[in-house]
Amino acid sequence: MIKGCFCCNYADLDSSIRSLSAEEQPDIIFAESMGSCTDLIATVVNPLMQFHPSLEIVVSVFADARILLDQHHKTNPLFEEEVQYIYEKQLEEADVLVVNKVDLPNQDQLGELRAYLQKQYPDNEILYQNSLEPENIQNWLATLNSFQLSGKRRTLELDYETYGAGEAKLAWLDEEVEIIAKDNNAMDGAFSLIKKIYAGIKVAGYTIGHLKFLVNDGHKKRKISFVSLHQPEAKLTDENLGVNRVLLLINARVQTEPTSLKQLLAEAIQELKQETDCQVVERKMLAFKPGFPRPTHRIVS
Repeated sequence: MIKGCFCCNYADLDSSIRSLSAEEQPDIIFAESMGSCTDLIATVVNPLMQFHPSLEIVVSVFADARILLDQHHKTNPLFEEEVQYIYEKQLEEADVLVVNKVDLPNQDQLGELRAYLQKQYPDNEILYQNSLEPENIQNWLATLNSFQLSGKRRTLELDYETYGAGEAKLAWLDEEVEIIAKDNNAMDGAFSLIKKIYAGIKVAGYTIGHLKFLVNDGHKKRKISFVSLHQPEAKLTDENLGVNRVLLLINARVQTEPTSLKQLLAEAIQELKQETDCQVVERKMLAFKPGFPRPTHRIVS
C-alpha cells in the first residue's frame, strides 16, 4: 500500500504510478488530490483507465457533516461563489462520499442531513463516519475494496472559467519552520505557534479550505488540522514535551491574498519569539495563487 499526493497533474501522477509499479509493486495506491481540485473523473480517472486498463480506481471525497448542514440550510456560507462552486463539484463527482465527524451534529440534524444528501446525490455511495474510530476507517477501506460501478462514471459539466476564478481566490502557503528552545520546551512553542496562526486567521475572518500542521520532534509525528473557523480552540497537549528542537510543516489553503497570509504567519512567529525563548528558523516557504487549471488530458464519459 502506497500513499501520495498530486495536484490535478496527470503527468506526475502517471509517472509515479509507473515508478511505484516497477519498483514497489504495491497492491493499493492512495493518491490524495489538493483540496481545490475537481473534474478528477475527466482529467485523472478516465485517462488512467485508458492508459492503465488494469487499474481499479475509486474516487472518495470526505466532507465535514457540519459544513454539509450549512450548505443544506444555506447559512454561514464558507466561501465566495466561485470557490463554493468547486466544493459542490467535488461532492458531485465522488464515487464514495464520506460524511465525516457525524459525532458532532445531534440525531435530528443527522437525520435531516441523511435525507438531504440522499436526494442531492442519489448516485453516490454515501458513508457516515467518525474518522477517529478505527472501525469506521476499516469500513471505509472495505467499501473502497468492494466498490463496483453500476455504470459508466459521468464526467462533470464544468465551467472552467468559474473553476479558474475559484482557484484564483485561494491563497496557498507551504512553509517549513524549525523551532529551537534551550529549556526543552520546543513542543510548547510549536503548539503555541499553531494556535496563534489559527487565531490570526479567525480574527481576520479568512475562510479556511484547509489548514494543516505536521509536528515532528524527531521521535514522533503529529498531524493537526483545522477545516473551518467554527472549530473550538485547539487543546494541544503532549505526553513528551521535553525536546529542544521541533520541525513544523505548515500547509494552508485559505481564501485571501498570499501576501496577507505571509504577513499573518510572520506576525505569529514574531509574537512567539517575543513571548518565549524560542528561536524560529524559516527554512522553506511557498506562497502563491494557483494558475488557471489546464489539464493534460480531459476525456469525457
